[in-house]
Amino acid sequence: GPGATGLTRGPTLIKVIAHEIAHILRNDKGHVHYLNPNKLLYREIPTDTKLTKDDINRINKGQ
Repeated sequence: GPGATGLTRGPTLIKVIAHEIAHILRNDKGHVHYLNPNKLLYREIPTDTKLTKDDINRINKGQ
């Protein structure tokens, strides 16, 4: 939905909405993939952001 499309370059954390994330996957290039339940939301950020599950939870809550 609105607010879930924000994506900035570099190590800045992306804005995502918690209920739109169904899976967090890592591909063979080491990127973190975000997919929503209906596969309409897809974001990719470099692994140098060092995101943890706690980080992702904070992003989802808008913190």
